[in-house]
Amino acid sequence: MKKPVPDSSWKDYYRSLYAHDVNHFAVKDGEGSIRASLQYSRRITLMQDTIHKLPNVKRILDVGCAQGNLSLLLAEQGYSLTANDYNPEALEYMMLKYEYGNIELVPGNIEELNLPENSFDMVIFGEVIEHVAYPQNILEILRKLIRPEGYILITTPNHSFYRNISSGMPNYRSIKDFKALESLQFKPDADGHLFLFNRDELIKIIEDSGYSIIKHQLICTPLLYHFLFLPFFLRQQLNTIAEKSPYLGLGHLVLAQKT
Repeated sequence: MKKPVPDSSWKDYYRSLYAHDVNHFAVKDGEGSIRASLQYSRRITLMQDTIHKLPNVKRILDVGCAQGNLSLLLAEQGYSLTANDYNPEALEYMMLKYEYGNIELVPGNIEELNLPENSFDMVIFGEVIEHVAYPQNILEILRKLIRPEGYILITTPNHSFYRNISSGMPNYRSIKDFKALESLQFKPDADGHLFLFNRDELIKIIEDSGYSIIKHQLICTPLLYHFLFLPFFLRQQLNTIAEKSPYLGLGHLVLAQKT
């Protein structure tokens, strides 16, 4: 995956996605946020590690892939990727970083696309479920696309994280009128969050959509990233301990299997 080079012909949306990449990857160049970079790296690494441990996973659909970094990395590692995003400009920007690997681009609303059923070994649904008005509906749609006994990998912010509790963002169970959210869905970044999930809400909605839970873990504990003077191995140990606490886990990672 190569680093894109901005130029005057870039669309505004390219520039917004590039700003995210700078924040996530460019700390070593004197740019970006150390905390954002460590959070992002932690999540991407855990997702890759989870996928690598699964048997018979080759064909992967990445739904709402945004700037497409995970899709690009997995394609370079030998997986066959179908990259989807609601905004086709996200896929155009992603391909500015493309070097090699098998990637098919499928722009559009995944709820309206006519993709073949039972055609993917895994669906990745990373940082998207909190942006859709009817998450159970889309989980059921994605289930049809997964082959029997295939997998879905979901990440989403944790409502129980100490900063999210105080932010005023509602949790999923507290929403009374989902129809009112229809005009607000599919917007990017934190401004597009409609609600957040605590662990029990997330597990229940996934199970109710026809999956069995294989693994749930909390990811990203930015509170500990302030202790940068500590040795790396000690920070790793602190992260392992803190990620067992809903109050300190910034996000959820759930691996589930189609039943």
